Amino acid sequence: MLRCCFDMTRILAPLAALLAFFYAFVPAMAQQVPVVASPAPPLIAEDGEGRWVGPAADLVRQAASETGASVSFSGATQAGLEAQMRRGEAAAALATGDVPQQGYIRSLPLHVDAIGVTGTSTGLLRTLENLFTPAFFWIALGLSILLLIVGTIMWLVERRQTEDFQKDGAIQGVGQGFWWAGVTMTTIGYGDTVPMTTLGRAVALLWMLVSMALTASLTAALVSAGQGTGGASDLSGVVDGKRVAVVAQSPAAAY
Repeated sequence: MLRCCFDMTRILAPLAALLAFFYAFVPAMAQQVPVVASPAPPLIAEDGEGRWVGPAADLVRQAASETGASVSFSGATQAGLEAQMRRGEAAAALATGDVPQQGYIRSLPLHVDAIGVTGTSTGLLRTLENLFTPAFFWIALGLSILLLIVGTIMWLVERRQTEDFQKDGAIQGVGQGFWWAGVTMTTIGYGDTVPMTTLGRAVALLWMLVSMALTASLTAALVSAGQGTGGASDLSGVVDGKRVAVVAQSPAAAY
């Protein structure tokens, strides 16, 4: 009996300590947490009526509500964030760009994105001029090689059983397979060449599945080549010499 009570005491004591800590900690968390923010549209900004809006402000409010706390925002310049934190006027700071990294300041990326560039149509002739570039010919060459490989495989599988692939000589047979692979990839499906064997149909089904993903990638590559950007990662090279519109007071405008 004594041993049982001793074991119960060992179990209940940590629970009692945990409950005491919980009830002592919750009232402190229920207080308002002052947050100082540097406007960085569209992530966080003041709407002119004293309300702070944007995904960064929403995330802070959501985190505070889940802990039972509330948040009060105040604005500051980028340079004034550290001073307010040092004086204890704010428990947290929200800003973008270069923030002094002291021991009491922690940085958390809330939003990371690349700068997108969009523009008006360049016209048919300009699009065709941009399309017929070395990148386009490399895409066409790689696709032709792939179609030739798939067509050859299909000819080897079907040449003894299917009349459509029984041409005069291997060159014509492989050419028929090349034609079938291209027609199947583009989902045109004329039906003039159809595999009849079980293995041939299995190869055809596999090629249909692969070609769906291949067509999507090919379309994106051709659109990129037609716009003349060539997938350039250097923003200055894309917008050099052009008039560009950006969101005011945004990171893109600062860049």
